[in-house]
Amino acid sequence: NWQKQKTNFDYVGEVKNEEFYAAFASLTTFYERIWYGSNTLAQHDFYWIEPAFKALLKSITDEKKK
Repeated sequence: NWQKQKTNFDYVGEVKNEEFYAAFASLTTFYERIWYGSNTLAQHDFYWIEPAFKALLKSITDEKKK
């Protein structure tokens, strides 16, 4: 459940027993490095990350249907 005081890694910890945990943790780390770090998102990174995010969203949606 979303709460204002939680960090992205609080959410990573909450899904540690889910099938999508590894993808969620990896993408969260990538997001943190871009959003909060001094890194920029290169075009080749976007081409890798977009399908990974879409696959994660599908995985989460599929998991909720079970």
